[in-house]
Amino acid sequence: MKKKIIILSYFPTYSALWWYGYFLNQELREINKFDINFIDLWKYLSRNPFIRLFHLFNYKLPYSSDIIISVSPLLSKITHNSIASQKIIIEHDLYPLISNSSLINKVIKFFYSYSLKMNKVISISEFSSKEFAKYYKLNKYPKIIYGGIDHNSYFPGENTNKFDVNNLTFIHIGRSDKRKNIFFLLKVLKRFKGAKLIKIGELTKSEQKYVSDNLLNVEQKCNIDQKTMRSLFLDADFLLFPSIYEGFGLPPLEAMACGCLALVGDNTGLKESCFEECRIDLNLDSWESRIRKICSEKSLQKNLKEKGLVHSNQFRWNKFTRDLIINI
Repeated sequence: MKKKIIILSYFPTYSALWWYGYFLNQELREINKFDINFIDLWKYLSRNPFIRLFHLFNYKLPYSSDIIISVSPLLSKITHNSIASQKIIIEHDLYPLISNSSLINKVIKFFYSYSLKMNKVISISEFSSKEFAKYYKLNKYPKIIYGGIDHNSYFPGENTNKFDVNNLTFIHIGRSDKRKNIFFLLKVLKRFKGAKLIKIGELTKSEQKYVSDNLLNVEQKCNIDQKTMRSLFLDADFLLFPSIYEGFGLPPLEAMACGCLALVGDNTGLKESCFEECRIDLNLDSWESRIRKICSEKSLQKNLKEKGLVHSNQFRWNKFTRDLIINI
């Protein structure tokens, strides 16, 4: 008799956390040893933030399973309320707990604390695992399993980039919060006359004002599917990802898999997801200098593209799923 596994998500479609649930569902079905039910509460329950908060506290799955795998500690209370022999949480980072001391932060801390009641916590990077253990004063680090990317959707093609320093196309993926370091990104853009930024995700009003005041060329896009995302990678010269904090960081790997050069902050989980040559200290002069150097050296462009393709190939959802199943 097949074990029943519930994969639980309550996050927007195409968001980073949603993809973990989606691909875990796909890969477990391929293994064909389990009875899989991917419960995407985003489709069935309210998206109103206040009602969602109530559900996160009080909701209980209407049926039992052998195993529940939840894609975030934010779902720990729902997971705890539900009936299963094994309850597993995928932990990405603790940024929501350490970024501020607001009331909502205290509420999130409450939900995250229930992850300690789970049978197992899986971290997506060594950085996140150590931070989780340190925050909760644990003697043992959570098991580390790196996430993957969809190589059926992200793969090399004919890149249209010319690395013309006077006509560059940059791309950035992510919502606008402090850790994404958007003002730094815009200041990098400002240093390149004629450059364009394709911003996947919304800008805040203050960020929009900076764009307007400095006459920057920024095109915003939201809710992008993978086919469109690949096309954007193929058309861009660089993915710029100057985050100050990431649990791991999948967008740079997706860019690399398409042959798009990724430049990222040299910190936190990005030290594990990205190889050394694409990591840069968060100094504007350093970023400008690196971009200009790459644009001026064809051999360097070729080397970084090839290295990115090899590096990104290591991160696959089927490997993530196999490693997770071994630990159930």
